[in-house]
Amino acid sequence: MDIGEVSTVVPEYLTDCWRWAADKEEMLKGCELKVNTIPAVTRCEDCGAEYGTVRYGRKCPHCGSEHTFLLQGNQVEIKEIEV
Repeated sequence: MDIGEVSTVVPEYLTDCWRWAADKEEMLKGCELKVNTIPAVTRCEDCGAEYGTVRYGRKCPHCGSEHTFLLQGNQVEIKEIEV
């Protein structure tokens, strides 16, 4: 799975829940859940700079503008299921 830094999903909680549920089902025992963290990146509409959202928040560290939008980092995606 790909989980964005600002997706509101806590990877450790998801992994713990997965382990609990998988261990209850005979067919899923021993299955593994792999989680990739996707960094949150924001783009400034005024100066065009891209920067780390978690570190700087919504305000552009380059020009001080608040005209920004999130490029990536809020997604939760199942990338692959291997049987």
